[in-house]
Amino acid sequence: MALIPVTISANESTSNNSTVYAVPPGGGHVYPETNVSIIPGDVLVTNDTRSMGLHRHAAIVGDWDGVTVSIEGSGYNPGLTSLDDWFKKRPNTKVMRWTGASSQAINAGFWAKSYVSTHPNATFSLINTLGDQDKVYCSKIPWMAFYYGSNIAIDGHSYIANMVYSPYAWLSASKMSAVAAIGAM
Repeated sequence: MALIPVTISANESTSNNSTVYAVPPGGGHVYPETNVSIIPGDVLVTNDTRSMGLHRHAAIVGDWDGVTVSIEGSGYNPGLTSLDDWFKKRPNTKVMRWTGASSQAINAGFWAKSYVSTHPNATFSLINTLGDQDKVYCSKIPWMAFYYGSNIAIDGHSYIANMVYSPYAWLSASKMSAVAAIGAM
C-alpha cells in the first residue's frame, strides 16, 4: 500500500511547512477484534511468550499491512512476521501508539522493517547498549526504530545507555498510549 504525502502549508496554527503521510482513501487494515487501524510504528506487547526465563515479548509494526518486526530470542536473527501469525502465537496483545506526530511513528515503523534487511546477522543479546544494532532483543528493536528512524529517544534514554528496555516498559513509555487490548492483556 503506497503512502500519499500531503504537504501542510504554514498558517496561523503551524510555524512551518510540514509533510505528513496518510493512508489512501478506502485503504488500511485493523487489529483483530477491534476497529483500530494498523499504523506503522505501533508497538505490540504481549504476555504470551517466555524466552530465556523472561516473560513477555514486543514487536513494532513495520508497514501499513501489519508486518511486525522482532527477534524471537536466542539463536534467532531479527525477522518479519505477518500480523496474522503474531496473533496466532500471541492472542493476548496490547497495542501501544505514539502520541506525537504520526509521521514520526510511521518513519520508525519503516526504519524497523528496513533494519531486518540491513542487519540480517544481528544476534540476540541482552548485554549491550541501546544503540548497538548488531546485538538486539525484542523490545529494543522498537526503541532503536524510534531513535534511528525519527530521532526520538524513548523515555530520554541515550543510545549509549547500557540497560535492558523491557517489553513492559512500552506500556508506560512517555508519549505512548494504549489504543487496543486484544485477549487477556
